[in-house]
Amino acid sequence: MVYASPPVIRRNSHLVPAGLALFILGLVAPLHVSLFGASWPLLWLPLAMVGLWPRQASCVPSTLLLFVAGLWVDWVTLGAVGQWPLVFVGVYAIMRPDLADPGRGLVRGLSRCAGALLMGLVIFVLSGWFIYGVLPDFALLSRGVLVFALTLPLLIAFRDLIAAYTSQDDF
Repeated sequence: MVYASPPVIRRNSHLVPAGLALFILGLVAPLHVSLFGASWPLLWLPLAMVGLWPRQASCVPSTLLLFVAGLWVDWVTLGAVGQWPLVFVGVYAIMRPDLADPGRGLVRGLSRCAGALLMGLVIFVLSGWFIYGVLPDFALLSRGVLVFALTLPLLIAFRDLIAAYTSQDDF
């Protein structure tokens, strides 16, 4: 008998560091940094983990984990229930990490996270417009995206460090 994919136990082991990173970023998501007389939200940071999701993780547990993480972000930010799960699961479904090229690195991580951010922004703006009937505050949204972009290289470096430490090719 020939197996086309690794055993399920090995595939789900990739979810442990990814879920931990998503949990940590979910704890940071409701925070705002007050700088230069403006609020700089950290709300978009969990989306970086969706962009860096492990390639070898199983689809069903990944979807459930991202859905629960989205509900958590909705709950701690007092948003409409279901908006962030829609963003996380929608980006995951569109990006399909299981079909992505293997490997790590800054350029690959930046391109994956930039794609996740663009798709997440579109889903977030459209779902918010549908739910609330108004467009978001684009000044606050752009400051959140800027914080995302500035912290992204650190998040990618941290991801690569964890992947090297756990000797997994694809955290």
